[in-house]
Amino acid sequence: APTYAELIDSIPPAAPVGLEGKIDSTGIVRLTWKGNTEKDLEGYRVYRSNRPDFEFLLMTPAVIQDTCFTDSVEIHTLTKEVYYRVRAIDFRQNRSEFSRILELKRPDVIAPVAPVLQSVEAQKNAIQITWINSSSDDVVRHHIYRKEDGDSLFRILASVDKGKTPVYSDKTVQAGTTYVYQLKAEDTGGLFSEASTPMQQQAQGGLVEQIVLKKQESPGQVRLLWTVQSKKKVERVLIYKAINNEPMRLYTHSTENSFTDNMDTSPLETKLTYRIQAVYEDGSSSDLSNEVGVKM
Repeated sequence: APTYAELIDSIPPAAPVGLEGKIDSTGIVRLTWKGNTEKDLEGYRVYRSNRPDFEFLLMTPAVIQDTCFTDSVEIHTLTKEVYYRVRAIDFRQNRSEFSRILELKRPDVIAPVAPVLQSVEAQKNAIQITWINSSSDDVVRHHIYRKEDGDSLFRILASVDKGKTPVYSDKTVQAGTTYVYQLKAEDTGGLFSEASTPMQQQAQGGLVEQIVLKKQESPGQVRLLWTVQSKKKVERVLIYKAINNEPMRLYTHSTENSFTDNMDTSPLETKLTYRIQAVYEDGSSSDLSNEVGVKM
């Protein structure tokens, strides 16, 4: 008599191939893979882990028939990657080998830790800035910002890539000017840290204040000419005059770069001596200039 017998199916499906995916800025994961060709295929199961060498957790308790899967992951975390594997299941519950591991990077939404500005030292014709790098491991460079004391806006001065010595020499300074510096770190995602605590330093040297007085003589008059070299803006120039051996007294003032003094003729020989002094907008004044003398 005929007898019915069923062979035991112990052959698992092939491991899924072509696993791909991406994570958007909100943490939504979309996976796709190529479909298996087995006729007795029931579907697939998807597994996830935060480390490739950790246990992969089942994300689909029920078998899915599609060759795509949507997941969501936390993006506000220091764990930068997430890993997926897929395996195929047939109707006899034979399970395939795992697919290759797919590594996906979470979108970077955490800004790096701010660097620490360590010192700002004046050197000859330069100011040297040293700092402690940001402690975030995904930092790619540090940006140095500068402004002059009294300005409100920082401007980028230089960028130093990761791996280089955290020292920069600013050679674009002007002697006597005070500068304020701060730093920011930038990570692989293009995110910037908060600014470091600013530090300031005055460049060495400085513009030496210098006032030079000259004269031009002509019959009955003397023309005084001067140059004032100073960082400060000149408001006016005081002109002092002495006749013969008399003490120097304030004679007049001028807002120009010259002054002409007309003199009365006299049968007696007269010696005139002049000096000037600059008065600045901030109310301060310079030292007296050199003397110039005229004999009439």
